[in-house]
Amino acid sequence: MRIEIAGGLPLVELRLGHAGRAVMIPRVLVDTGSGSTVLSSARAKEIGLVIDPQDPIRTLRGVGGMEVVFVKRVDYIQVDRRKFKNFEVELSPLNYGLEINGILGLDFLTATRAIVDLKHMQLRFGRATREI
Repeated sequence: MRIEIAGGLPLVELRLGHAGRAVMIPRVLVDTGSGSTVLSSARAKEIGLVIDPQDPIRTLRGVGGMEVVFVKRVDYIQVDRRKFKNFEVELSPLNYGLEINGILGLDFLTATRAIVDLKHMQLRFGRATREI
């Protein structure tokens, strides 16, 4: 998959699938410095994936401070033509002052054996155990 640079950030597009519905999510940051994958709660809501008070919560800490996120397990995340099923994501409003709809974090990148090729601006994947 081609990595696009916008505003100095490496961005890709992904498809989020859950409960028989799917949504394309553009402007997802490829971030090896983020331990987890965080997606826009507003974009997830488009397919009925909403935050429930019973959902587990986590606290994320980063350069911008702390944030509480809700944890959800989704049917799949698809990047390019590759689908990775039964993946845990965190939902957040993503009010970071950046125009992004998600963060593809180290959890996803390692599970999918991703190769971030900045010379050719490509995101490629090795064999992953959860691939469909």
